[in-house]
Amino acid sequence: MENNSLENKQDDLSKEASDKIEEIKKKQKELEKIQAECKHTETNVKNAGPEKGSHFELVRICSICKKLLGPASPDEINKWLEK
Repeated sequence: MENNSLENKQDDLSKEASDKIEEIKKKQKELEKIQAECKHTETNVKNAGPEKGSHFELVRICSICKKLLGPASPDEINKWLEK
């Protein structure tokens, strides 16, 4: 009986995990649509290193839709360093 209960719990967890993954995929598609419609008129430079691992990387991010637009230019890096 105890083994059956454990299996049911595992099945419930598996279903819950699958549901959450589907929710994330749906939200990701919604975000991609928003970012595709954005004109990216306001940008800033930030360190994306902590989000991507332990290295330091300055990138350009849209301030409106939060899309990663690519690496910061040398001029943007110099302005960021002056702050």
